[in-house]
Amino acid sequence: MGLTITVTCVAEVPVFFFTGWLLEAVGVHAVLHGVLAVYILRLAYYSVLQYLVRSPAPEHASAAALLVRLLWGLCLL
Repeated sequence: MGLTITVTCVAEVPVFFFTGWLLEAVGVHAVLHGVLAVYILRLAYYSVLQYLVRSPAPEHASAAALLVRLLWGLCLL
């Protein structure tokens, strides 16, 4: 479990760093659509490949970090 948390945290750092640029470049709606697409792919991954050992932590971390940053930014408006 420690390795999974480490991979998740390492994957979140660049996302938090580039979120401001990404929101300015593509806009809020495109980021939300991308986050939802990643979550849909993640759920499909879980349902189809239940028995695979690899954990999808980096994909989850990227989507979660973008969504948290986006919602945090909207709360400050």
